[in-house]
Amino acid sequence: MYRLYKNTILISCLFISLVSASAGLSPDIKINRNGKLKIGNATFEILLFNNAMRSYSNWIFKEAKISGLDYQAKFKVDGINGTYKQTLTDKSDHGFKLNADICFSKTYKSKRLCGVITIPSKYRSIKVNGKTVDLPEEPTTKTISTHSAPVTVEIDLAPGKRLIIKSERGFNISDRRPYKQNFFSLNFSFTPGNGSLDECNFQIQIDYINANMVPLDISSAVNRSFCDDENGSGWTGQGSDNDLSSIKSGDLKKGAFHFNILPPRDKSAIVIGSSSSNKFPVSTEITVPENLRGRGINLLHACAWPPLGGEEFGNIEIIYYDGSSQTIPIRYLQDCGN
Repeated sequence: MYRLYKNTILISCLFISLVSASAGLSPDIKINRNGKLKIGNATFEILLFNNAMRSYSNWIFKEAKISGLDYQAKFKVDGINGTYKQTLTDKSDHGFKLNADICFSKTYKSKRLCGVITIPSKYRSIKVNGKTVDLPEEPTTKTISTHSAPVTVEIDLAPGKRLIIKSERGFNISDRRPYKQNFFSLNFSFTPGNGSLDECNFQIQIDYINANMVPLDISSAVNRSFCDDENGSGWTGQGSDNDLSSIKSGDLKKGAFHFNILPPRDKSAIVIGSSSSNKFPVSTEITVPENLRGRGINLLHACAWPPLGGEEFGNIEIIYYDGSSQTIPIRYLQDCGN
């Protein structure tokens, strides 16, 4: 249910799409010859520091063998041979456990050994255990933040694409831009992750949500036309010079977003208003078929006569088929524009 309670009109051309996870592991997940696992815009790799703080990464791997998304290789660092094995287990439609094992032929002295998730430096924030962690605009050599175990990390890589990382070990975030590498690093320690190393292992849970968006039919709830006239009977009632008659009907796709715009006719859009207006209903209801399953809902909407920026002026109430409910606030310039 859409509801308004400020002196504002909300126009919901209300084109709605239901967001569900795509079936099967995403084609965005790939592995290359040096064992780096690409997950959309993110990458998993290893980072090893010797006692002199010289760093080694996946470029040390030789004689690689790749089977699907599993990987194994040999390496040699500071005169010591070793093997590396990386496997994906417990696979589901949207995730897997990433396991990595490193074995040295004899004890290797290390300052640190970690598995690293890298993300582009254009990202300004991620979430750790539900709290937003801001990422700096300017390069820094300082550790950005440190987080104790257990951790759940959420990263929106692109519209409709979310990476979720779960680990029983803590991690820290560092900036690689000062070293001419244009990304941030999320550094998770191996076990053991420093000192005298012989056999080391690593495990994290990775979920990659690649949304599949399905437009929903809103024709049962539409109450206004995109076109207005001198009587103010359409759109927001502001006249034909300020209506949406130019909008094109049919499928509207932008990135992962997909909406179906109804053709121009007497009623093509849903328009609701505050209680101070007698032109529009203050709320509307739309029923989603019970057999549809999804993780979220996107709405293509706008408002007229809005409040101040950031002010809440309405809400969306979701009532689930099991009887539970959820209320989502609508804030100007954050959730809806003019």
